Amino acid sequence: MRHAVQKVRVTLWLLTTSLASGHLVLHKSHP
Repeated sequence: MRHAVQKVRVTLWLLTTSLASGHLVLHKSHP
């Protein structure tokens, strides 16, 4: 169970970070 929770946490973190970077790129390309 612990491993599953760790996986979910990592996936959520990756999703949030990728989304944040995507938003930053959008703001930079479209000022």
